[in-house]
Amino acid sequence: MARGGTRLRSSFIAAEIGLAVVLAVGAGLLIRTLRGLTQVDPGFRPEQTLTVRVSPNPSTCQVRSACIALYNELLGRVQGMSGVADVAAMNALPPSGDQPLLPVEMDGHPLVATEAVAPLLWAGAVTPAYFRILRVPLLQGRSFDDSDGERAARVVVVSAATARRYWAGENPIGKRIRVVWDSDWRTVVGVVGDVRQYTLSGRAPAEITGALYMPYPQGVALNRQIPRAMALFVRSSADPSELTARLRTLVASVNPDVPVSDVRSLEAVLSSSVSEPRSMMWLFASFAGCALLLAAIGTYGVVSCSTAQRTYEIGVRVAVGATRGDIFGLVMGQSLRLVLIGLAFGVGAALLLGRTLSSFLYGVSPTDPVTFAVVVGLLVATALVAGYVPGRRAAATDPVRALRAD
Repeated sequence: MARGGTRLRSSFIAAEIGLAVVLAVGAGLLIRTLRGLTQVDPGFRPEQTLTVRVSPNPSTCQVRSACIALYNELLGRVQGMSGVADVAAMNALPPSGDQPLLPVEMDGHPLVATEAVAPLLWAGAVTPAYFRILRVPLLQGRSFDDSDGERAARVVVVSAATARRYWAGENPIGKRIRVVWDSDWRTVVGVVGDVRQYTLSGRAPAEITGALYMPYPQGVALNRQIPRAMALFVRSSADPSELTARLRTLVASVNPDVPVSDVRSLEAVLSSSVSEPRSMMWLFASFAGCALLLAAIGTYGVVSCSTAQRTYEIGVRVAVGATRGDIFGLVMGQSLRLVLIGLAFGVGAALLLGRTLSSFLYGVSPTDPVTFAVVVGLLVATALVAGYVPGRRAAATDPVRALRAD
């Protein structure tokens, strides 16, 4: 009966070890993902840049020119604040996942009747200093300036990936892009480096095929109006909390009906973009640690109990010539077998978990051999630690007392 109970406990501990393997592999994959994401180049420099979400009431921007005048005044006033080196505005925060999209037609890629929808491009509306503040490199052509106003010729800047995709082997400068409901074409005047607009992993919805930038006075959104809510990018070495208070006061003085919200450093925006994998990593790591501890305690308990039940057998082995090393190895082997059984089930389940987690992973395969090797090594070490004390105790068994005890 006692041996049957030991076998039942062994099965339970093996299952617990398998669970620890699954959780430890998940934690390992997410740790490597988080490490990879923190080393990604987002395509811009976030240092010393404060972001502020400004959302004028709809009535404020019913007339395009009124909205443009509002932001011109805001930017001019902020630029004049002490401690502010530069300021710009854009209708999205990278890499917050904002998706200001526009359906477009491009030179060399005419729309055809069989297409369900026109190509969708991520469409940023920016003021001239935007690329300078975020240090997005200009690769070809020119950036925007104050002459690219509401009544000026329509111009756009495209990302390097967009230029490669639609005009591979050609000079993109001078190519044209048209928003499908507009009659006017917009001329490509510059190409800038790729920015990870959606997530640091670079994953974007499959339907988005590129990115373009428009001067804010020429900007347009899916509702065919000028973008209303904008993010201000303020480069400053001033204390962020003090600067935030001054910005709120300044915006209220320009227009009390313009709420200010979501005040964060651009570095904080970057950090929050990896909050999901970070939270999952801590969750898996916490449960894996608990499961590993329970597995170690359970393994120790099962091996200790089994060793005690085998006292007579151990006495006989010692009496017929078994050495202390032989007895120690016998007990350690039992501990290792228990862990290896759990590993066999756990590794198989962890392979299935990796496929489930694949959408959250970056820079690491769901079957990453390094992660699996580390977890296997950790569990084997756990088996050795759990079996050490019972093994030492068994190796010190007095054969005479053991045989009499039975």
